[in-house]
Amino acid sequence: MRFPFQSAAPQAARRLPQRSPLPKMKTVEAGAEYAFARMGGDFYDFVEASSSRLAFALFDFAGKRLEAMEIAAAVQDVFRAQVPQLFAADHVNDNEAMAELALLLNRAILSAAGGVHHSPGFIGCLNELAGTIAYCNAGHTPGLVRHNSELDLLPANALPLGLFSHATYEPQVRVLSPGASLLLVSRGLMESRFRGEEFGLERLRQCLQAITISDAPALCRQVLDRVEEFTCAPLMHNDVTAVALVRK
Repeated sequence: MRFPFQSAAPQAARRLPQRSPLPKMKTVEAGAEYAFARMGGDFYDFVEASSSRLAFALFDFAGKRLEAMEIAAAVQDVFRAQVPQLFAADHVNDNEAMAELALLLNRAILSAAGGVHHSPGFIGCLNELAGTIAYCNAGHTPGLVRHNSELDLLPANALPLGLFSHATYEPQVRVLSPGASLLLVSRGLMESRFRGEEFGLERLRQCLQAITISDAPALCRQVLDRVEEFTCAPLMHNDVTAVALVRK
C-alpha cells in the first residue's frame, strides 16, 4: 500500500508541510509516489508559476522525520511564495530566476534549522512553451531524462542545500522533447537493498528503459514496484520516492 504524504499523530508544536496536489498542464503530466513508510525527510512540491511554467522540487532533508518535516514546511512556504514572483513574467530568464530561488531555499533551510543542515535537493522549472527545464541538482541523486531509446543523466551540479550561507548556484538547462519523461528518485530508493546489494543507478536506468508506459503517475508506481520486486519485501526500510514529468 502506498499513499501521498500524511502526518502521523497530531503534533501541536510542530509544523508539517501541506500535501502537494498534482498540477494539470496542457501538454505536461506530473506524477509522484511515496512508498508507504514515512521515516525520513523526503519531500516534493509543485507550483504552477504561470499558465506555461511549472516549478517542482524533490528534497531529502537529513535527520529524523518530524525535525525534517518542520524544515520542509518552512522551505515550502518560501518555495510557494517565491516561485510566482520569480517565474511569472513572460520575459523572465529562467536560469536567473532558478539561481535566485536556490539561494532563497538555501537560506530558508539554514534559518529553519538554526544552522547547518544537510539537504540535498533537485529543483527545476519547466517552461512548457519552450519545452525546456532550468534546474539545479544540489547534491541530489541524478535526474533521468528518457526520450525514445535514449537516456540522459542530470547529475549533481552544486553542493547540497543547507551547508553554506553564501553558496552560489549555476542552473543548467535541458530540453524535454515531446514524448520525453523526466524521472527523479530519492536516495532511499537508490539504496534499497537485497542481500547487501543496492538497487543503484544502473538498475534504475534499466528499469526506466524497460517501462513502456507514458503516464506519469503510473510511471512512478511502476518504478517503485520494480524496486519492491528487487528487495523481495515491502519498502519500509527508508523513504522511497519517485517524481515524474511526461511531456505529451
